[in-house]
Amino acid sequence: MKKIGLLCLCVFLVACTASKTAAFKDNQGHQIEKQSQAGQWTLVNYWAPWCEGCAREVPELNRLSEQKKLRVLGVSFDEMNPEDMDQFAQKLNIQYPLLLSDPAKAWNLPAADVLPTSYLIDPQGQLKARLLGPQTEQGILKRIADLKQG
Repeated sequence: MKKIGLLCLCVFLVACTASKTAAFKDNQGHQIEKQSQAGQWTLVNYWAPWCEGCAREVPELNRLSEQKKLRVLGVSFDEMNPEDMDQFAQKLNIQYPLLLSDPAKAWNLPAADVLPTSYLIDPQGQLKARLLGPQTEQGILKRIADLKQG
């Protein structure tokens, strides 16, 4: 009986730890950790292949991701398999990771009911801002600077 209780406790502790360090798979098969590295902010961007505003902001998000100014993660509003996601990523020239599952629950994100919608998450994993419509590199960096100042 004691062994069963101990086993249950171990399973509970592992489950609690896993929820804090949840990981997601991206369209390239890489593991993406919920918590960013080195105190980096995270931008979670909801997009769809049919969304013109989404396509317009891709170069801005690519620059942010490439320059490592923050971690950019894309989430398809439409459920699609990895092959279709890769096809649209190539067509739109998306160069940042695209998550295969919706991370909304892990970060307590409200539903994205307008596209594009982006969420800014601080280095501690807390949602700090919801950004509606196409974003620019400078606009996102300014918003982060404003949030840091208080």
